Amino acid sequence: MEVTHFDCYLSLGSNIGDKLANLNKAIREIESRIGKIKTVSSIYETEPWGYESDNQYFNCVVLVATQLSATKLLKETQEIEKELGRLKTQHYTDRTIDIDILLIDNLIINEDNLQIPHPHITKRDFVLYPLAEINPHLVINKHFLTIEQAQKNLNKTLISKLIDIKLELL
Repeated sequence: MEVTHFDCYLSLGSNIGDKLANLNKAIREIESRIGKIKTVSSIYETEPWGYESDNQYFNCVVLVATQLSATKLLKETQEIEKELGRLKTQHYTDRTIDIDILLIDNLIINEDNLQIPHPHITKRDFVLYPLAEINPHLVINKHFLTIEQAQKNLNKTLISKLIDIKLELL
């Protein structure tokens, strides 16, 4: 029996506590519980998106090969967030870790608790810049745009700088 692997792009962000350590812990948990990490983007320092805060984010994107279904993937990412200290709220707020599922191969999922591609993928510079670093010609099938094209369509960028730090890969 052949095992199916999906290429999944995850966005990671942290803006409180030891942000670099939070990202590294999340990556170790992803590798342990979700699948083999193929690549990790550089870290981008960004302004908060959707709310006001004095705390800048560290953001990156990881490409992981997984055998998990989309539903199981969501469950695992939410468990990792919880274990790393994320408190779920109704509104955007500061957080130790945030893990968003951006894309899973060419799947389109429209469920109450899960939408793939991520509904804000084309609006977030902190997603598009690291995605473009990994795979600029990747097509967001729901929007019929490449990552590079979506990045050019951004009205405003909140990225303040690229941090010259690579995260640990196991």
